Amino acid sequence: MDAQQETSFVNAFIAPNRRERYLFMLPDTKRRQRLLDQLYHCKDIDPDVAFEPQSNSPIVEELKSMGAPNSCYVISTDATHDGNELPLATVFNEYISGNAMLIACVPGTLGCYVDEYGHTTILHR
Repeated sequence: MDAQQETSFVNAFIAPNRRERYLFMLPDTKRRQRLLDQLYHCKDIDPDVAFEPQSNSPIVEELKSMGAPNSCYVISTDATHDGNELPLATVFNEYISGNAMLIACVPGTLGCYVDEYGHTTILHR
């Protein structure tokens, strides 16, 4: 896990009234799992930075057009992805329905949330 990446993501994209809770829970293994379980129906995203994808192109292409590099940091209910820096395309190609993810593309600036149904919300500050 990368505490700096996670702190940057939380401070940029989680609703202000929920940030302290995320920053408290993510570093601890037991608390982290409880928090990850809540990603399935995450209502903690700051609505001021959340947008629906604007194009019909694949989400990876849209994120790259917004400045995303080839790799990203993932917070996920899928243990194989959680807390890892991974190629952006791999994250979406290996996405397993039923999992939820917070993806940091450009720390504090660009990311996305993917729910358990594969619906993607772009996060941009």
